[in-house]
Amino acid sequence: MKNGRPLFVVSLCGSLFCWSALGVALYSQYVLQILPCAYCILQRVVYLLMAVSFSLSSVQFAYGKKNVQDYASVLWWGTLSATGLGIALYQIMVAKVSDTCGFSWGQQLLDAARLEQLWPWLFEVQALCAGNEARLMGVPFEVWSAGGFVLMLLWSAAGFVVRWKERA
Repeated sequence: MKNGRPLFVVSLCGSLFCWSALGVALYSQYVLQILPCAYCILQRVVYLLMAVSFSLSSVQFAYGKKNVQDYASVLWWGTLSATGLGIALYQIMVAKVSDTCGFSWGQQLLDAARLEQLWPWLFEVQALCAGNEARLMGVPFEVWSAGGFVLMLLWSAAGFVVRWKERA
């Protein structure tokens, strides 16, 4: 392992968190029978992209040289985190109180991406947002997800600070 150890640790922890979030989502869906809506699935897509990104970055930081790609990786993490947070906040503030969740931009985006046809076990929308009061330890799922994205946004900022201090 070369001198990218602090960024390696940051990316590895981010990877573990995102894969764990996906595991909790799948456990909740298939064991607890908490059915996901379109925005839940969109957040799942973002967590998957983040998990893959953090995992690939872990390999890069473990064996690669320090370069501008480090900043690009950290910026990508932050962008994905902000996107996921935006989707979660939209779900909390708009979609939960709307009767048109099934015909929303979220559903249209998922339909256009055809993810549901490719991997239905992971990306199939099975519920509407309105009236879907899925909770984990008394807290709505979308609030947990938003909190996870905030944590990953802060984690991305920490990665940027770590890389900035290593730049010399």
